[in-house]
Order: sequence, then C-alpha cells, then structure tokens
Amino acid sequence: SLSQDSYIGAFYTGRESGYWFNRVGGFDGRFRLSNVSVLSFHAFGAMTRKPDAAGLDQGTKKDYDAAALYEYSTRKWLVNLGYQEVSKNFQVDTGFLTRTGIRRIGAMAMYQIYPKSQFIQKIEPFWWSYHIYDMFYHTWETMNFFVARFYLPRSTQIRFEGIVANEVFAGQRFDESGLGFRIQSQLTKQVNIYGQIRRWGKAYYDPAAPYQGYGTSSFAEVLYQPADKLNFLFDLTYSDFYRTADRTKVYSYTILRDRNTFQLNKYLFFRGIVEYNLYYKRLTLDGLVSFTYIPGTVFYVGYGSALERTEWDGSAYVPSDRFHEMRRGFFFKISYLWRM
Repeated sequence: SLSQDSYIGAFYTGRESGYWFNRVGGFDGRFRLSNVSVLSFHAFGAMTRKPDAAGLDQGTKKDYDAAALYEYSTRKWLVNLGYQEVSKNFQVDTGFLTRTGIRRIGAMAMYQIYPKSQFIQKIEPFWWSYHIYDMFYHTWETMNFFVARFYLPRSTQIRFEGIVANEVFAGQRFDESGLGFRIQSQLTKQVNIYGQIRRWGKAYYDPAAPYQGYGTSSFAEVLYQPADKLNFLFDLTYSDFYRTADRTKVYSYTILRDRNTFQLNKYLFFRGIVEYNLYYKRLTLDGLVSFTYIPGTVFYVGYGSALERTEWDGSAYVPSDRFHEMRRGFFFKISYLWRM
C-alpha cells in the first residue's frame, strides 16, 4: 500500500496435472492522481500447456490480459475512460472468463443536476458505452446507452434509455439498438418494487445459420418484508424473439419465481424457492437450511425437486393432467475454519 488510496499488488495462481498446466501471474494497482481523479490498472500473463482433442502436445502457449481505467469524479461530473486487451488464447482455469481475443474501449460521462424541487431530487443524464475490436473476425462492435435517470421520493428511481448497439457473432454483425425503461421504489416500509423492459434488436445464436431478430426483454420484482427476519421475493422474467425478415415469432420464454427466507437468528436461516418455467412446463422446488457459526465455519443441508406434467404409461412418457416428480437431489456441506 502506497497511501490510503493507492496500492500495488501481485498474485499467482495455477492448476497442474502431470505434464499439463495453467499458470497465471501478474500485478494490479491503483493511484490517486488528485482529489477527484484515480488511475487503476492490471496486467496478467498466462502460460498454458494442454493436449488437443487427439491428446497431442500443442506446446506451451503464452498469453496476456491488460487493462487501465481513469476515473474523474466531482459533485456534478463523473467520467470514466478505460482500455482492455485480452489475447486470443488467454486462459485462467481457476477463474471465469467469458471472452478472449478482444480490444475494448469503455467510456462514461455523467452530469448530475440538483433541481430546486421536493419531487425531483436529482437528474442524471449520462452516456455509457464500450467498443470492442474482435481479433478473430477483425471487426468492431459497439454498445451505447443514452440515459436520463430521475430520483424521486421514497427512494424511487425512474430511468429512460436509448440504445445504439451492434454485436458480432459467427463473423456477422447484428443490430441490437432499441429503447428501455426502468423503475424501482420503496413503496412502503415492507414493500419494494423493481421493473425493467427493453424493446431492441437481437441475434439468433445459431453458429451455423444465425439471423437478425428483435424482441422484448422484461423483468419485474416485488420484495415483501413483513418482519425483519422474514421476507418474500416474487419475480417474473419474460423474453420473446421475432425474426426480422418475416416477423414470425420464434419463441417466448417466461419464468415465475418465489423465494422465501426466514432468518431465525444470526446463525440459522431457512430458505425455500418455488419456480415455474412456462416454456418447459417445469416446476422446481428447492429448500435450504444454513447454519453459520462464524464466516468459514458453516453447515448446509439442501433438497431440490423438479416436477413436470408428464407420466410414464409403461412404454413412453406422455402428457399428464398433474405434476409428477421427474428428478430430485439432496446435498450437504460442512466447513470448519481453523485459525493458526
């Protein structure tokens, strides 16, 4: 640590199995340049040796991931500018990486307005974006959000967004532009709501024959907390997809979910989840008991069950008028933290 707001750190991690290995090491840091600006960065290197599908040695591959981010923040302005590069074969077996072979530029600029109003407490117009160069297909893709966010009483936020975007998949560029709306509010002490909806372009992710489409993606959530130790969370997720060429509907997907949690005391809680997938006509029931004596010393017991409107008629599965349990699972975990 260089100061209260600055540091430089290093790390190494790896996984080895005989002759094959994946080793990753590097460093990161953060420097406070002034009272309103910060520079952070990281640089990682990876060495990987693994066989191909036929079990043949491919040799040792050396790859990297590096990034830098500049942040400027005042009472009225918030500005970010960053750059990241991940080589094509960068691999980290002990972590999770969604994409390699990219150069990414990210930027954000927000201006905060404080009107003299008891109803509209703050307004935040901002632009947030990233621009990616795909090293495999040698093409650019971009995502731009133009947003106006309003802060109202009862911790209420309302957000309007315009999206100008595209995505590269299987060597083709697909339009993802559209419009969106989001709201969240603490209606009462016990009830909190959240909802969002977007109407935008989408890609049909078929590696052999992808095509352009459009559709609606939405999510709604209601949290009801009648007591400090008890809460019920209800949510709905919906998505549909239409082919742009002939406007035919390809699919619609809806999931209903109810999560109930009872925190008996600071050590013990019970949780039950009920979920219904309208696309697959599947009902899942999950239960969990958790006892945490101290962080690291825990005991979990859980059970899960999947039910479908299907039954066995002696030779094949056929539709049924009621739910039948098709799968079940049970697990437990015990962990003890020993400090030396």
